[in-house]
Amino acid sequence: MDHPRPIFRQHFQIFVEGISDNQGPEEYFYSIDGLEQAVVFNTQDFLPGGTRSPLETPIAQKAGDLILKRPLMEEGSKITQWCTDALNKLYFKIRPVHIFLLNRKNDVVAQWNMWAYPINIRISTLGREPNQPNDIVEEVITLRYEELQRSKPGASK
Repeated sequence: MDHPRPIFRQHFQIFVEGISDNQGPEEYFYSIDGLEQAVVFNTQDFLPGGTRSPLETPIAQKAGDLILKRPLMEEGSKITQWCTDALNKLYFKIRPVHIFLLNRKNDVVAQWNMWAYPINIRISTLGREPNQPNDIVEEVITLRYEELQRSKPGASK
């Protein structure tokens, strides 16, 4: 009898259509956070006729934020350029983003798809920090996304 096997979270890949080419540092993120499928609605009070208590009705769904962390690259990267264009030139190009969770054989075991655009780039504190175990400068990229969808492995890339 086959039993479900747990998926380990340390082995993943990110692919941004039109940017990632599996050749450069675009996929070298060591942390991804913000994969959430919670439905959060902004609401508006509505008082239907004949009742004394207002009802809250949804008016819009709030987008999520995807937080990507990696070492800062000396030569920069295409994804950093995409973010810089958005933040400095206000040129926001929304792109399909795919996150792949891989097993030890590099087979895709889980996949999430979304449309996203950059909203923030942050560089870690420079200088020695008492709680930091290493001296690597960290680049943190935040993407705003909508419609996070989990799909069957290999559905699109």
